[in-house]
Amino acid sequence: MGTLVDDPTRAEEPRRLASTSPTSADEPARPRGGRWLLRGAVAAAVLGVALGAPAWGPRALSRLAFFNVRRVEFEGVRHAATAQLLARLRVDTATSVWMELAPLARRVEEHPLVADAVVERRLPGTLRVVVTEREPVALVAARAGLVPYDAEGRALPIEPHEGGGIDAPVVAARDTALLR
Repeated sequence: MGTLVDDPTRAEEPRRLASTSPTSADEPARPRGGRWLLRGAVAAAVLGVALGAPAWGPRALSRLAFFNVRRVEFEGVRHAATAQLLARLRVDTATSVWMELAPLARRVEEHPLVADAVVERRLPGTLRVVVTEREPVALVAARAGLVPYDAEGRALPIEPHEGGGIDAPVVAARDTALLR
């Protein structure tokens, strides 16, 4: 008939039976392919983000102030004035280090004393400029005094007596065969 309310064990018994989960023998078999499908989809998404990072990463990072240029380092500069080279770079503290570096190298190479320049980024906020200067190989006597020349016969805008002087032979005239 009805449940006895006075007996607490009997009143809770139906509730306990209803809340228990079915045994493993009573469970229907779940397919295991769903778990592997989910893992494969997550792995594919992670792989896609990792492979796409070189394309979108620098563009996204260039918007962060953390990667703005805070310092410029020059290496290999002996005769050229670093202030002139820095002015040719045309970068300031609002410029990101993720900008394209080839145009910066070309700007530095326009300086008459620079034969080659390579610009590298050092994260988070440094640009490193490696300069190969044109070396004076001879001093040519002129009306204004001694003028340094490189191996290609170019006059170099260097004062021979400044910067520790130039250790090069003095020649009477600019002879490109002799300069080489």
